[in-house]
Amino acid sequence: MYIFNFITFIICSLFLINQVIYLYTRGINLVSLSYVFYFFVFIIPIGLQLIIDEPDYSRFYGFDVAIKDSLVNFLYSFSLLLSSIIFYLFRGRENFSFDIVNEKKIALISFFIAILPLFYLFFAPNIELYGLYGGKEIRVFDADENDFHSNLVVLTFLSCIACAYLTVYSYKKNWFVFFLLPIIFFLDVWLNGKRIIFLLFVTTIIFLIFLKNKKLNIKSTLVALILLLSFFAFSNWYQNNVRDYSEKNIEEKYLNFRIDYFRDQRVKMALYSTLYPDSMKILAYPGQSYVFTMGAFIPRSIWTSKPYPYPHYFTSSLLNISPDQRAWTMTTSWFDEFISNFGIFGILFGPLCYVYFIRLGVKFNNSYLSLLTGMLAAIYLFLHMLTFISLLILWIVLILKNKFRFKL
Repeated sequence: MYIFNFITFIICSLFLINQVIYLYTRGINLVSLSYVFYFFVFIIPIGLQLIIDEPDYSRFYGFDVAIKDSLVNFLYSFSLLLSSIIFYLFRGRENFSFDIVNEKKIALISFFIAILPLFYLFFAPNIELYGLYGGKEIRVFDADENDFHSNLVVLTFLSCIACAYLTVYSYKKNWFVFFLLPIIFFLDVWLNGKRIIFLLFVTTIIFLIFLKNKKLNIKSTLVALILLLSFFAFSNWYQNNVRDYSEKNIEEKYLNFRIDYFRDQRVKMALYSTLYPDSMKILAYPGQSYVFTMGAFIPRSIWTSKPYPYPHYFTSSLLNISPDQRAWTMTTSWFDEFISNFGIFGILFGPLCYVYFIRLGVKFNNSYLSLLTGMLAAIYLFLHMLTFISLLILWIVLILKNKFRFKL
């Protein structure tokens, strides 16, 4: 497998070079830009395997059995090659530029969205809980407090995106906003309590900087690298101080690093489930998790047989327990969910649908829809699509608006 992994990594690196050259010479193409993120999340682990042993996944049954299977590893490398070809062949020619219409109006709306979490906080059932920083493992919520926090998390995500927009497009024009934005962003991060909001901010800033410059250049690339390094620094601080990982040894820290920032083991586990259904079966039937997605807002009291979200089933298989015993969920991505639902065909359908999702979002030449598409495309490499359900709904509304040309 070493030789095949080496060849796979080299070939995929050549595709990466091609996509980066396109971004520098032709302009911002969201499929090409998404492939850069894809390379980091799914292909870099192949390179790490060439120089470092796989971490010890023995605490995670599903990961442990999957990464030790030769056929699974072969199919994973094959899926990377197939995905790289699909990203290359179907990237299209829709280069994206972000043209702002009614700039002052958009800036005002963005500022209003940015301060929404602060107003909503006044309605908190127990505001004292937000004196502590951290997720639900730090703040213990009852049912009402959990519902409030879920809504607050959505508002902090939207506020974070608005702060990113104002940072890139308005900081030179309004010094009051320039000094106020860091305070609002700090409060967003504090109230949300999870690292993902910092990653969302960094991702949005990077997209906006690239789009503002029309093409990639050295300056914007360096800024993007600095922003990513700032997220890694924050994440390291979070792990050591909020999740108390400071006492863990280097092997455990490397395990957490691989699980937090890469998604190769998720895809391998989905492949293992496909190849050996008698040993592991993530979903009961094809399309089960998408049935839940389409009916996400139907109350379970009305639809008693409603499936659970995909991460519930994935985590149950990962730990080899029943869904009812699960106390938390493992993060999943677009690609392993496709394989879990459609088996071996998911290796093909996953990247094809992902690229189609991006091409559909840029088809109408709408700057805000294209920006939202790029953000969601980056997010879905790391997280399940329902994590930002409000943004997905907005994306669908904008697609329908542009398709049928109605006014909101």
